Amino acid sequence: MAEILRDPDGIAHIRGRDARDAFFGQGWVHAADRLFQMDADRHRAYGRWAEMAGPQGLPQDRLWRRLGVGATVAAEYRALPEDAREMFDAYAAGVNGWLAQASRLPPEYGARPDPWQPWDCMAVYKARHVLMGLWQAKLWRGRVAAACGPLALMKLMAPLSPAERLILPPGADEAIRQANLAAGLDYLRAAFPETEHDGSNNWAVSGARTRSGKPLLAGDPHRAVEVPNVYYQIHIACDEFDAIGLSFAGVPGLPHFGHNPRVAWCITHTGADTQDLFVERIREGEYEFRGQWRPLEVSTETVHVRGAPDEAITIERTHHGPLVLPGIAFAYTANLYAGWRCLRPMLRTASCAEFDEVMRDWVDPVNNLLTADVDGNIAYRTRGVVPVRAPLNGWVPVPGWTGEHEWQGTIPFDEMPHASNPPDGWLVTANNRVVGDEYAHYLGLTFAADDRARRIAARLTSEAAWTVVAMTDVHADVRSPAAQELLGLLPKIQGPGREILAAWDGTVRADDVAPTVYNALRDELALLVAEPVLGPLLRECLSLANPGARAMLARIRRQALRQASIDVRGGLLPEGHTWPDLLSEALRRAMARLQRDYGPDPEGWVWRDVHRLAPQHALGLAALTPRPRGMAGDSDTVQAASFAAGVDFTVLGASVARYVFDLDDWERSGWAVPGQADTWHDHRLLPMRYDWAAIAASAQAAIMVG
Repeated sequence: MAEILRDPDGIAHIRGRDARDAFFGQGWVHAADRLFQMDADRHRAYGRWAEMAGPQGLPQDRLWRRLGVGATVAAEYRALPEDAREMFDAYAAGVNGWLAQASRLPPEYGARPDPWQPWDCMAVYKARHVLMGLWQAKLWRGRVAAACGPLALMKLMAPLSPAERLILPPGADEAIRQANLAAGLDYLRAAFPETEHDGSNNWAVSGARTRSGKPLLAGDPHRAVEVPNVYYQIHIACDEFDAIGLSFAGVPGLPHFGHNPRVAWCITHTGADTQDLFVERIREGEYEFRGQWRPLEVSTETVHVRGAPDEAITIERTHHGPLVLPGIAFAYTANLYAGWRCLRPMLRTASCAEFDEVMRDWVDPVNNLLTADVDGNIAYRTRGVVPVRAPLNGWVPVPGWTGEHEWQGTIPFDEMPHASNPPDGWLVTANNRVVGDEYAHYLGLTFAADDRARRIAARLTSEAAWTVVAMTDVHADVRSPAAQELLGLLPKIQGPGREILAAWDGTVRADDVAPTVYNALRDELALLVAEPVLGPLLRECLSLANPGARAMLARIRRQALRQASIDVRGGLLPEGHTWPDLLSEALRRAMARLQRDYGPDPEGWVWRDVHRLAPQHALGLAALTPRPRGMAGDSDTVQAASFAAGVDFTVLGASVARYVFDLDDWERSGWAVPGQADTWHDHRLLPMRYDWAAIAASAQAAIMVG
């Protein structure tokens, strides 16, 4: 049996006699509170979204069927050790236990859902992470190289910092000439939802920098903001563990954020390269590899479509992986295993070192993991598996038939980046580059700019008596290092609108007009430098449904400003121009765009009025969709709120949780998620209640299940 207590904020605290009871209770409350969300993720992962969404779900189903998640998770489950299977079994039993007694289902349902299977948890987890990889970007880079030439690609991929030295390996055009990448991108436009992932931050400070003398661990993951929120706050305990943190509805444990009595953990997305695209030479039922023809694995599946005829989909595979696009195979480290063995033991670890050791079994996603323990340690680990392969694999789709681009094992765990107890007393990650050129292995080709990391580091070194309350002010920081670069160039910029920027301090406040002018200028500068290189392809960078192209334009947006600030000659600067005249032209275009889109009076350009978060329900149900709200911050501030460069300022990605773990007193820890609207919007934290006596005393509801 498991006891479920609801605290005054509605958060579930679950106590079981043993681990089976605890995971049963977790499955029960996830189903009670988030059944449709977890079931929708299950349908997407298995390529069954059209059963719920109708014909509009077909493009996603075609992609997910070819990704083959449904074909692998049952085998993954069977390969698990007994204690891991017990966790998934108990969780599934909890979901089905709630379903068996539920008298009323959520409003999205017209029919009763299928029973929950233990391996469905794995499918849901993969649905949340497969599309966070880099294969869309590789496909787009291949398209640019094919249409504009390798030199054009090199220009657009110029380093964001001196430490980021990029050299395009030879042979970049061999495979992309063989593939119809334009058709592949057309296919993906319909298949990909609008998502944003950059913007996550986490940081740890040692006791030498805190008022209590014990570490603090804090951060805020960023994704597309959904209805309901992607993360679910929960507390699960038994004789084996007592852990509280953020979970995924549909998945047991606390994979990314949480603490137990002795250790706290949190992550950001590393941006490591774990996915490759192989262009295959195919003839009827066969593909070529090293001069020989091998049989394709071929199967046919039927997609059921609500309100429309069924559709048959042919699935083909080579030894590299499934053909996710015509003639292009997808290789992925998590095709068979994502780290399920870690989920249970991590809940009972007693130190940073022990938690780190448990991560030897972690595969995907590759994360920047920070930990802190009650003994005063803080630590960093790049957790996950990164394959070793030829340099070209990181850039574009590669020839699959030659055998020259096969994976040659993985980076050894002990050689992945890691650190503990740095002398400065702090650790920071913000999707920025992890290591420099001295590192012996290839982790990835592109990372987020270091603006957020630099700003957090500056804040952490500015004082030495940090508290939980003070950390929430870092969450809310909207001072922009990128804006400081632009303001430094202002004496060289001419034209209407300059006076608005001249009166600004580079803080991206919600109630100011200057952030709107500044971000419009940066958009136009990016378009001015990209258009001569990309030509007609630039239109594809403005498509919300082309994540690889959109990521490239966002990178160009940051590159252009950085090159202008240090007056780089050549690079992105078009021939015959100077940075001052290009910046002045960008300002002129920005003012014209703002007048066209928002009216002639700058009073109508206030940032919160144009930079609005409008999360949508998966099925577009208006009754379940919150009203839009204006936000401070932008893509480069610690309080990150990203938008599609060159399109408009609608917020596509924002913080989906904020947390501070206090290793001196767990009762001082706090958290908030977007569903707690005013708390989250105002950058306040709710108490992260951990003491069971206090929880029981204040509980608003209590039930026994199991």
